[in-house]
Amino acid sequence: MTPVTFSFDWKDVNQAVASKALSANFNPKWWQTFGLLFGGAAVAALVDRALSSSNGAAGLFGFLVGVYACIAWSALRYRKMAAGIRNSPSRLGGVTVTLEQDGYRVHTARTENWAAWSTVSAIKPVKNMIVLAIGDVEYMPILDTALPDSLSRKDMVSLLENLTGLTA
Repeated sequence: MTPVTFSFDWKDVNQAVASKALSANFNPKWWQTFGLLFGGAAVAALVDRALSSSNGAAGLFGFLVGVYACIAWSALRYRKMAAGIRNSPSRLGGVTVTLEQDGYRVHTARTENWAAWSTVSAIKPVKNMIVLAIGDVEYMPILDTALPDSLSRKDMVSLLENLTGLTA
């Protein structure tokens, strides 16, 4: 594969659209939700047993504890994601990205980082850009206007799907 290189200025990125596309990737998975709900019920049942007041309210109390645990889990993950976006070193102006067979390189005014494709957790095509979710708290936008002339938006999504093994 021939490396694909493109550049953009961070001020051209629509932060609201990119953040919204990324936040959809951070809802608890079904197994996390059930784990928190049943964990809350188990804790409530143990507390109910320990207090020797087994009146059957532990199930409802546990369900409520589980619901609040799910909400707290989502809020904490979103908070970490938002902090990562605000503190991103790539927000310092111009960004040059090179897509290679085994990973991608991001070069800014201060840093140059290389990462494997396994760090990409989602590909989200949204209005005027393609958003790559990276890990839990970071994202990399690929602006439609920054794409090389030889690549259309559809071609870039297809290339990213092939490189990452993910589907958009």
